[in-house]
Amino acid sequence: MKKRIILPLLILSFLMISVTILADNTKYIGQNIDYQVGLDLPNVGWAYHDEEGNLKGFRGINLGLGYSQKTYFEPGLKEGKFNNFWGWGTVALIIPYGEIGTEYPFALQENGSFWTVGGALYVYFPIIPGARIGISYHF
Repeated sequence: MKKRIILPLLILSFLMISVTILADNTKYIGQNIDYQVGLDLPNVGWAYHDEEGNLKGFRGINLGLGYSQKTYFEPGLKEGKFNNFWGWGTVALIIPYGEIGTEYPFALQENGSFWTVGGALYVYFPIIPGARIGISYHF
């Protein structure tokens, strides 16, 4: 009796997993993106991509008179999903910080540009924690 139930359950499980994997029609965006501006870090940034052309992150300057770099955990931004990142940089040229956060791309334009809204938890050294939210335009 148990053998009759196990085989159909295994087949059903395999089919469900296959459909879930194949149904992931996530669209990657950011292949043609070169710049970021906004109330996010970096405030003015230049994109960097991996060998396949996927957006890896941004490097640039911030309004705190320093350098900022944001790197996504997975190369390529996913449309309609939260994209996690980590970042680091300086404020007032010498005060270092580190951050971890997420952002959500929206308002995808026909030319490939888009807006993101997100937030991050950060630590200025020596150990001054904080949080921020931001919005940026990517083009």
